[in-house]
Amino acid sequence: MKKYYIYAHLRKDTNNIFYIGKGSGNRAYFENNRSLFWKRIVNKYGYNVKILKSNLTEEEAYNLETNFISSEKNNGNCEANFTLGGDGVRVEKRWWNEKISNSLKGIKRKTGKANKNFKDVISKEKLVELYPVKKQSTTQIAKMVGISIPTVCQRLKEYDIQIRPAGQHKKGIKCINDNNIFDSIAEASRFYGIFRENIRKVLQGKYQQTNNLKFKYHE
Repeated sequence: MKKYYIYAHLRKDTNNIFYIGKGSGNRAYFENNRSLFWKRIVNKYGYNVKILKSNLTEEEAYNLETNFISSEKNNGNCEANFTLGGDGVRVEKRWWNEKISNSLKGIKRKTGKANKNFKDVISKEKLVELYPVKKQSTTQIAKMVGISIPTVCQRLKEYDIQIRPAGQHKKGIKCINDNNIFDSIAEASRFYGIFRENIRKVLQGKYQQTNNLKFKYHE
């Protein structure tokens, strides 16, 4: 099992503790991953290292570090410690995640409809409207409805809706104002000098028009 220790950094001029930390290996002597305030003190006064307590488990080190810092701050020291325990929050979170992980071992996780946190339902009527009628891609439908692409494909199969071959989901685009017909939204966008997304939203029924132009899909 990995062992930890509590260490202190002391100013060379006064021998006062300005920082307390928890570590293992040679962490007490590392100068990287230190705060700017810590570096300013060290650059101005220099520092010495003192091991306060060793041969600790991570949990013991976490608790002792908090106690040491709290005590020194009451004496006006540990000015480079901005919290009562360096990375204690991350350690505590890791312990919590490990506890959850251990509690779930051997338990089959719920998926799909059984998992209420995962939205995977779309009605047949809605899917017919978006896929065969409005010719939306499975990717577009997934983004609009808030489900995964595999779920969209699964629902198409369940509802006996024929899946289009890749690259064949596009229809022609017709401008209702002047009856011009285009092979794609991109082509219409270039011709009129307007954003593709605005044309797409008109086709989806989100906008009535864009730049005073109305569009619809054209077979």
